[in-house]
Amino acid sequence: MTLDANLTPQPKPWLDHVPVYTPGRSDVDGGAAFAKLSSNENPLGASPDAEAAYRQAVGELHRYPDGSAFALRTKIAALHKLSADTIVCGNGSEELIGLTLQAFAGPGDEVVYCAKGFIGYPIGALRNGAKPVAAAAKGDAIDCDAILAAITDRTRLVCLANPNNPTGSWISGDDVERLHAALPHNVVLMLDEAYAEYAPPGSYRTALPLAAKAPNVIVTRTFSKAYGLASLRVGWATASPVILSAIRRLMPAFGVSHPAQSAACAALDDTQWLERAVAHNTAAREKIGRALVELGFEVSPSGANFLLVRFPSEDIATGFDQHLTARGILVRALPIPGLRECLRITIGTDAENHLMIGALAEIRQKLGTG
Repeated sequence: MTLDANLTPQPKPWLDHVPVYTPGRSDVDGGAAFAKLSSNENPLGASPDAEAAYRQAVGELHRYPDGSAFALRTKIAALHKLSADTIVCGNGSEELIGLTLQAFAGPGDEVVYCAKGFIGYPIGALRNGAKPVAAAAKGDAIDCDAILAAITDRTRLVCLANPNNPTGSWISGDDVERLHAALPHNVVLMLDEAYAEYAPPGSYRTALPLAAKAPNVIVTRTFSKAYGLASLRVGWATASPVILSAIRRLMPAFGVSHPAQSAACAALDDTQWLERAVAHNTAAREKIGRALVELGFEVSPSGANFLLVRFPSEDIATGFDQHLTARGILVRALPIPGLRECLRITIGTDAENHLMIGALAEIRQKLGTG
């Protein structure tokens, strides 16, 4: 065998087109932020019981975790009236979303998503050599008819967040079922319900029952948002045996760490903490939205733990972002067509929210526009 010194390892050619996901900023130049409102985290933190369970698990760091996450799946199943056999746990719902894309999409395939949806869906499609197809939104909301119009014989998945990130909008359970009924049976409908705990109970309905009966539906959930365990990366999904079998074949043997599983189990048991976190978010979301509207800002309705604030132009939004950052207040600029003139602002503590509203009012007066 003759060796060619000019040869080098070559990654899959489609990886050249994959953008690197950029998360919300965590600090400012020179130190920590006064208010980190850029990553949709729970401002109240995790349940004290979850923290205690995590500390107790430190004594077993030399042991491998339960690769099946049996105890955690059992608790999730009891809470949501599902079968534990229809649940899989992973390192955040992000891992499970990525594995679903890997299992069902590849070169020559198409993945449909909302043009004003989570940027992780087109990135995930590109990672597997598939083509992401953006369906137009209806204002800031998912347009089910536009989604259906984007379906072709090459479509393998439809990826939607409900409530939607980064707009905060949500579609009704009836709309979800109508969308599903009109999809070809070989197209997987992946519904990302990361913000479901925050959604208005009167107008929002989870798709968990749909996933329990439909062979081509998967619903993902996370402990990173309402449960306050973002650092531990714990998520779960429920779907038909066909979808779950494919995901399990791609998963590592020991996916979710033992301390993470222990903390998540304790978080599920502490229902009062979850209720407190959701109540704080609901009240603060309404109060902040009302205050920003009174200041002259355009705010989209939200069923999540953040608000989408729209400015007259991208340059003006950038100016507000820069001024906020200079004051140690971090929010999220959005590199998404149709949303570049917006900032996404996470609901924080009462002190953080007060600081943010005051800063926006002062900046608006200084810049002379909103």
